This record gives sequence, structure tokens and C-alpha cells, in this order.
Amino acid sequence: MLRYFLGIEVAHRADGVVLSQQKYVLVLLTKTGMLGYRHKASPIDPKIKLTELAGEKVDHERYQRLVGWLIYLTYTHPDISFAIIVVSRYMHDLRKDYMDAVY
Repeated sequence: MLRYFLGIEVAHRADGVVLSQQKYVLVLLTKTGMLGYRHKASPIDPKIKLTELAGEKVDHERYQRLVGWLIYLTYTHPDISFAIIVVSRYMHDLRKDYMDAVY
């Protein structure tokens, strides 16, 4: 019986199958040093305006890697899709103020 595949946990129950990425999230939070952070009910304000000209630059490769991990997480957490779409727009030139605005 399938229990874990490509970072997705599969739980078979009487009422159906449940997919979860709990292990994946814990690894992601550990890698990013955010394990002790508290979650927000709404990950990003839909009215937020981001620009490419503000703030100081951040590590481009690290940011792209993080966005990739988060995109994969949307398979079982579609509720974060909007926030991931917004932050992925700036993968070519992210500045520090973007992250401050998101978190």
C-alpha cells in the first residue's frame, strides 16, 4: 500500500484517501530556519503593491529555490497559491523589502 511518494504522504481511510506534505513542510521550515515562526491566517494581503525598485537585493539562487519548494507545496495546499504567484513574479530581481512586505 502506498504511504509516501515524492514528498507527499498518502493516508488511506474508510472515507477516502488523504494527501499531506507535513514531512515536506517540516524539512522546508528547518532548511529555511523558520521552524519556530508562527503562521498567518492569510499569507499575503491581496492589496499589497510590490515594486522592483525598492529595498536591497537578496540572494537570488536561495530565493528561487524557496519559491520552487513553495510551488511544490501548493499541490496539497492550494490556499497559498495566490501568495506564491505574487512572490514568483519577482524571481528575476527580488529585493529585501519584498520579503518584509510578505512576512
